[in-house]
Amino acid sequence: MMKEKILIIEDSEDYRVALRIMLEPFFHVEQSHTLANGLARLKQPGTNYLAVLIDLADSEWRTTFPSVAKQIPAPAIVIVSQSDDPDVVVNMLRWGAVGYLVKGKDDLDSAHLYRRIKNAVSHERVANKLDTVTEIIERETDVLVARAS
Repeated sequence: MMKEKILIIEDSEDYRVALRIMLEPFFHVEQSHTLANGLARLKQPGTNYLAVLIDLADSEWRTTFPSVAKQIPAPAIVIVSQSDDPDVVVNMLRWGAVGYLVKGKDDLDSAHLYRRIKNAVSHERVANKLDTVTEIIERETDVLVARAS
């Protein structure tokens, strides 16, 4: 069975390697050390990532993440950050992340990290299906209202 692909965008080589080692039993792991390189990989034809784990420490998250999230075609974006600032976490989730892990605070082992990623992917898939159903209901409601007029 072919493993699903994930991309790790992390500037710290030590942390990137640690994540790769923890995730390799479950996923085909690809890595990028910069945001620009990671986004370039995501835009390559034929890439199909299950999830992207991204550390925005090397960029301004307030200005970067909203535009970055729109460029990531993966079903799930999981932020891995040093920051445990509640405002950062809330904004990341509002702008498209479906998971948020704090380096050094969240107990991360292979099984835990695997579950967090799979849960984030499941959450995103359910949200997408709900959006699709909502669009269908709104469209059909508009048709019914137009017919009734």
